[in-house]
Amino acid sequence: MNSIFNEKTANWLDIRTINHATNLSDHYLSICSQHTLSRKWVLLINPEEKSLAALCEREGIDVSRILTVTPKRQDIKLQSIKAALGRGNCSAIVICNACLAAEELAELQAYAQLGQTSCVVINKTSLH
Repeated sequence: MNSIFNEKTANWLDIRTINHATNLSDHYLSICSQHTLSRKWVLLINPEEKSLAALCEREGIDVSRILTVTPKRQDIKLQSIKAALGRGNCSAIVICNACLAAEELAELQAYAQLGQTSCVVINKTSLH
């Protein structure tokens, strides 16, 4: 077992790897369905537009509780994500297609636990 994961913190960081855009939309739906019930925000960082549009068309999703951040010129700074996790204003923060090192994942996990905010990292594999 990786040293950054243990029983106490395992539920705060969820790393998912997917290989199809439809699957991505289903992941967004699952995460948002689960976390909008808490009446807190769900923050999607760098979501894929088609999958996000599909999510917005689904019934039963309170899109007023979903925030999206799409960086135009540069990546969102890790420090900003850690701050958002630590504040606890969001039920979940979903980070899409980020290349994060093990140390960065450990930091995100610690801040997620501090703010009791689920952190989901979704990486899409590309098939050549």
